[in-house]
Amino acid sequence: MQATTSEIVKAAAARMTAEKGPISSLPLECFLSIAASSGPSTAINLALTGPAAYLAISGNERYLVDAMVYGAIGVNALPLALAQFHIGRPGRQNVRSLSMCKARQLVSFHAAVTYYADVLARRAMSRGPRPTNQDTITGEDVPACLKQVSARESDRFIRALYILQLVSRPEWQGVWTNSPPWLNQQVRCIQEILQDHLLEVIENDPGNAKKRRPWVPSQSLLAQFVVNTSLQVIWDQECQGSIVRAVMAYQKEATPSTIKQAWFSDDDKPWLKRDAGGRVSLNVDHVVTAWLEDDSGPRDSWLHTLLQMQVDEDTVFQPGIGCQFRCDRCMTIWGFVFWDREKLVWHSYNTMPTFEQMTGAASDVFVSPFEFRKWSRGRKLGYCDHDADY
Repeated sequence: MQATTSEIVKAAAARMTAEKGPISSLPLECFLSIAASSGPSTAINLALTGPAAYLAISGNERYLVDAMVYGAIGVNALPLALAQFHIGRPGRQNVRSLSMCKARQLVSFHAAVTYYADVLARRAMSRGPRPTNQDTITGEDVPACLKQVSARESDRFIRALYILQLVSRPEWQGVWTNSPPWLNQQVRCIQEILQDHLLEVIENDPGNAKKRRPWVPSQSLLAQFVVNTSLQVIWDQECQGSIVRAVMAYQKEATPSTIKQAWFSDDDKPWLKRDAGGRVSLNVDHVVTAWLEDDSGPRDSWLHTLLQMQVDEDTVFQPGIGCQFRCDRCMTIWGFVFWDREKLVWHSYNTMPTFEQMTGAASDVFVSPFEFRKWSRGRKLGYCDHDADY
């Protein structure tokens, strides 16, 4: 079995004398390359094994921190990772000013984020409107790209999880005015998908399941726990098989006023314009131009669900209403605003309207605040077969 870098470092460090050992005998560039690839925790342990290793790591701490943080977290998630620890604006200068211990905190927390991003993305993808094991129409195998989470989609799950952690802070309460509305829906979905995952963990906990009356938290309590508990703490508790005890302990601290949702729930009103009479305009040109995306999937799925009941006389929305956008619960557990457009089109049996078709149907439409709220609340339509399917 091939050893990992951390295992190699640990074995070599154990053979070191107080003055010199196999690792510190290496050329400095090679030593630093090994230390950088091993991560902050291993580098800290290595620095404590002897004077030579300590001097090499402490003397090159800025270089090592830069390599470790950018290598583990990446450019896209780094601003949110820094915000999580109140470090300020992203940039090489800020990253290199971090201590090795702070870098360890960032990298460790990001590991929890990426773990849940992977678990929840695969969970959501398996709950799509169409089964992905085989095409039910042609009988042919589904293309691999439709059964996998793309790099773009994974980045969206990571971003939503970071924001889920940040918005409970007072300084982040105004984040939605500077963010696209589909990001708000992503955070709403990720919160509920994470709650569903933890509920399943609790129900399958061996100690809990064997009780005559297994303990099951209310959705309200679980929502408070998810929004107000560090994702790293949740990960640690899940790995230790202690989620039930953790939620029970949190129940003693929670109050009815404790925040229980990380998203803005007032029907997309902050993003839409109004006329002089107060009617809501369904023209979203200003929203689209303000936030450009590398794939139109999240924007198009948000727009479809926004308009499908407001301009229901237009037939371009009807196929989606009966398929991938049938009700709020089905859409949420599928994570409808995370997927690339290619997946949306396939799940709609190629009936997903284009962005131009959707905006064209609503460009001159105004609705009263009452009608807007009536048809957008929950974005539900009739039946939901979630319980039967999943």
